[in-house]
Amino acid sequence: MASFRIVEFHGFKLCLNDQTYEPAEDTELLLNIIKVNKNEKVIDLGSGTGILGIYALKLGARVIFIDINPYATLSTLCSLKINDIN
Repeated sequence: MASFRIVEFHGFKLCLNDQTYEPAEDTELLLNIIKVNKNEKVIDLGSGTGILGIYALKLGARVIFIDINPYATLSTLCSLKINDIN
């Protein structure tokens, strides 16, 4: 199992490991254009740390997180947990 380090990005705590992409400028650009309505269904494909899906959840969306990388999936699950999201 990968060990995690915790970083803060855009006001969210995120779990990172050596096999998960760390949010950067491109993530910030995407966060600035995400527009979702309450209960809208969203898929965070290639979720990595889960930051985009977590942001969509905070806007009221219903989100499914998907990543082919099992280490990234663990990062997403950890990020959800440390942000008190079930």
